[in-house]
Amino acid sequence: MADGKRIDKSKEPEKAEPMDSRQKKLLAIGFGVYLLMVLAIVAVYMATDDEDTRMMGMYSVSTALVFFTLIFAVFVYRGSASDEYRRRYGDKLSDEEKEDWNKRP
Repeated sequence: MADGKRIDKSKEPEKAEPMDSRQKKLLAIGFGVYLLMVLAIVAVYMATDDEDTRMMGMYSVSTALVFFTLIFAVFVYRGSASDEYRRRYGDKLSDEEKEDWNKRP
């Protein structure tokens, strides 16, 4: 405070926005892809013997799981038509319409 400026303590620090369900799903999928990639890399390094079909099978399965998870993540990230509708027109709905919308399965 030597320069004469005062710190305004009345302002609250900005809070981070909570993660929505889609972000949580993507975080879980990303973590799963990371673990599966580690499994695939370990299987590649361990599959030095061409005679050992178990390691090649493990590599194939882990690679297939990685691709399945990535494709699944694309569909989760894309979302549904109702999510897009809510994002575009959600603020234009009345309170009663919002309550009805939120009660939908």
